[in-house]
Amino acid sequence: PVKVGESWDINMEAAAKSFGDDGVILDPDSSEGTCTLKSVETKDGAPFGTVALDMDLGMSFPPPVSLEKPLSFRATGEVRSFMDGSHPDGGMKMTFNMGGQRKGTVAQKGKKPVEIELEMESKGTMSRSGKTVK
Repeated sequence: PVKVGESWDINMEAAAKSFGDDGVILDPDSSEGTCTLKSVETKDGAPFGTVALDMDLGMSFPPPVSLEKPLSFRATGEVRSFMDGSHPDGGMKMTFNMGGQRKGTVAQKGKKPVEIELEMESKGTMSRSGKTVK
């Protein structure tokens, strides 16, 4: 539990486990982030809060791709949700910048790996919202 205005570090080991199905891998050793509780109110008898996120993540790809070091994924934004999980209502809005120049390899079964040079830059916003239909 934290008070409004207080921050905490994101557990990157736990966060890395949530990235498994997205086609990217979060490298907890090159990642860091904080959350700050911005506000809490009561909605439908339950605590509803806004949490600000500020993250610098190291991202890579699953095998057969291997990069010399993870790509940089910088994201900031807010998540709004019921703090006790009692309702699925809420939303999220993030601004992100992902990219970098990296060397790596792509493994090939029974053959020598192919060397690659990757240059990537992606900027944008992501948002999601949901409301229970009564």
